[in-house]
Amino acid sequence: MQAVVMHAPEDYRLEERPVPTPAAHELLIQVEAVGVCASDLKAYAGAAKFWGDENRDRWVEPGIIPGHEITGTVVQGSDEILAHHGVSVGDRIVVEQIVPCGECMYCQRGWYWMCAPHDMFGFKHYHGGMAEYMIVPKLARAHRISKDIAPQHAAYAEPLSCSMHAVERAELEFDDVVVIAGAGPIGLGAIIGAAHKNPKLVIALDFDDEKLELAKKCGADLTLNPSKVDIYEEIRGLTGGYGADVYIECTGHPSAVPQGLNLAAQARPLRGVLRVQGERLRGLVDHLRRQGARRARRPPRPAHLARRHQDHREGRPAPRRDLHPPVRPRRLPEGPRLGRRLRRRLRQGLHPPRPLSTAPLIPDQP
Repeated sequence: MQAVVMHAPEDYRLEERPVPTPAAHELLIQVEAVGVCASDLKAYAGAAKFWGDENRDRWVEPGIIPGHEITGTVVQGSDEILAHHGVSVGDRIVVEQIVPCGECMYCQRGWYWMCAPHDMFGFKHYHGGMAEYMIVPKLARAHRISKDIAPQHAAYAEPLSCSMHAVERAELEFDDVVVIAGAGPIGLGAIIGAAHKNPKLVIALDFDDEKLELAKKCGADLTLNPSKVDIYEEIRGLTGGYGADVYIECTGHPSAVPQGLNLAAQARPLRGVLRVQGERLRGLVDHLRRQGARRARRPPRPAHLARRHQDHREGRPAPRRDLHPPVRPRRLPEGPRLGRRLRRRLRQGLHPPRPLSTAPLIPDQP
């Protein structure tokens, strides 16, 4: 079979490879379509995130076949593995990009997309879809799809799922003003998802007017080109000076991080997706610090008060204060290790299992 093989930055070769033979715990699929993600382009260009530098190890493996936005037809597999994935020979499937280990803390909690080893098709340990055939292991997540879906549309399921995941994590509300930065494939998917949540306003940002026209077709109520208008003044003018309730970052560019921090309304926690780069972390740290202070001082909501009144009427004791401590973020590390350590802490949540320092950022309120 023919396959694209990654050897080094800007050294990807079209080669003849033998068709892989699946083991008893593997599926063999014939690839119908594979998408080219921005991460594929960055890996090709030699980005340090993939090939490493003085601050990080290499993540990709030379000799791997790239491609992680994949759809194909099942051509071979044992009865056991077919039953495991819920498919039959001849079925069309899409596969998720990650191959979770099933054993780390995140997988055990059901957050397999945060898997600690984070093996992915097309980068390390598992060949991707830029070949005529590929292996789908038992640990992979495969989903059967209709035979009526065009292959190029089916391959879009992976980036679209990223968009939908971001929208779900943002927990949109009816009165929200939602800003989505970037109107590429993931941004357009986020616009579609956000519009279906029916917030007050969906605003799309992009430097490309043609993409902004697509954003309108996908459900954006307003489109802004930062090269032509002052987006800060426009959005503050629309919100009475408060800013956006939700900011979802879909560009992958470092400059979009401080942009989101400056656009976000101060009274709301920052929600959405931020692709944080090391040199941009200071603003995020400051923002999380401020949000932690606000959350600590936030009064109870009416629903919480009603629940407490009902508990009192029915004789249930009130929850102990020490079981529900306020959010008090701890001091974060300074210096060049900030980016690496903060990313690790953010993956673990705002309450890390071991505080970095015992000195609180916010003094106790009287």
